[in-house]
Amino acid sequence: MIKYFKNLIEFFLSIFNLAIFRTSGPIRTELYKQFFEKLKIFDTGHKLIRVGPESDGGYVLPDILDQIDYCFSPGVGHTCEFEKQISAKNIECFLADKSIDSPPDKNFKFNFIKKNLNSFTDDSNITLDFWVNNCTKDNSNLLLQMDIEGGEIDVILNSSFETLNKFKIILIEFHDFDFLKTMFGIRILSNVFNKLNKNFSICHIHPNNCCGYTRFANYKIPKVMEFTLIRNDLILDKKKTLNKLPLVIDKKNYPDKKEVYLSDIFF
Repeated sequence: MIKYFKNLIEFFLSIFNLAIFRTSGPIRTELYKQFFEKLKIFDTGHKLIRVGPESDGGYVLPDILDQIDYCFSPGVGHTCEFEKQISAKNIECFLADKSIDSPPDKNFKFNFIKKNLNSFTDDSNITLDFWVNNCTKDNSNLLLQMDIEGGEIDVILNSSFETLNKFKIILIEFHDFDFLKTMFGIRILSNVFNKLNKNFSICHIHPNNCCGYTRFANYKIPKVMEFTLIRNDLILDKKKTLNKLPLVIDKKNYPDKKEVYLSDIFF
């Protein structure tokens, strides 16, 4: 009888393209534990600063911009204030976005291509490997700021370690933590952070308050988060930090919406 009702509920949910996710059990419990170990935030010995607007589009990052020569910024959208402030520090910026014809600020000169960053290269798309190698060749003093609405997973998994290791700072907005409700999602996101953690450490996470929380098993985490990573060879002193977020320099992406917070599992 229980099985009958379970099948009946799943049938009705399928009509509305919904699903029941199994997020419990000993295997899932261990996988979640292992996954969140990959998302720990560390104090790396560097002061953190904010660059960009006082809302969506601004990022917190280590104060080592004097070591950066070039910035790659795929996913331009409605503002290029971050890139303007970066350029003011004598850092050349490369921008890419298929959805716009040119950066929003017509008076500011950027290296812009009308393509999306993706896992392949064609007339409308470009890989990170091709883009970086074509623009900067052997330079390893790079900054990546990537907000490409979910495409970041494909880009990270399909980029070579050689290219990723050219970046001293990586800023990524991850959009798909709802995927953790499925085994497929756990595997994919684990692979992403396994790859990033090879040569980088997380030094800041800022939840985007656009979309609230996702809940599964005993976890409640923001659906969308901005990650700041620093290359490991630049770390001065790596140690775990306490949950003192948000920082004073953190700003809500959307001022009129409620703040979204990190739980202690990130610390």
